[in-house]
Amino acid sequence: MKYLFLVTLIISCQNLVAQDYVITATGESKQGTIKKPRFSYLLHHEVKITTADRETSTFLPNALKGYNYGDDVFETFDIGEKKSLVKFLKVIVKGYCTLYSYEYINAGIEYGVAPNPMQEPPMSKVNTLYYMKKEGEKIHPYDFTKLRKGEDLYFSDNSALTTDL
Repeated sequence: MKYLFLVTLIISCQNLVAQDYVITATGESKQGTIKKPRFSYLLHHEVKITTADRETSTFLPNALKGYNYGDDVFETFDIGEKKSLVKFLKVIVKGYCTLYSYEYINAGIEYGVAPNPMQEPPMSKVNTLYYMKKEGEKIHPYDFTKLRKGEDLYFSDNSALTTDL
């Protein structure tokens, strides 16, 4: 009886372990383990997941709606202004106004060219951009200097909140 209880407990605990997952553009979900990249900024450009049957798949942003990696959630957005530039954005704060971050290195990012994953970037060349999305509206780059000046698009109607932030 003790062994039956122990086996049941072990099987139950395995379901409590958080697993990584991806959600494809068609809405299909795949669970598994996402391979940790050499550099964190690569999480914004592609994701490699190994499923329980040891099948490894690589996804670019245009093939997924988003993914979960550990405690981090990434969603897919087109952040290009003049032409399409689809990338994974990390969710910083989720809510009525959701704040996202995007890391990249300077080399080639303006033209949508993915950085060389084998080349270690100097830390000074890794940049972070922030984006904001209000429910029902499109995503846009977020400028904290406008927030400090009270010129922000989303918080212009609440100057007390702008001052507090």
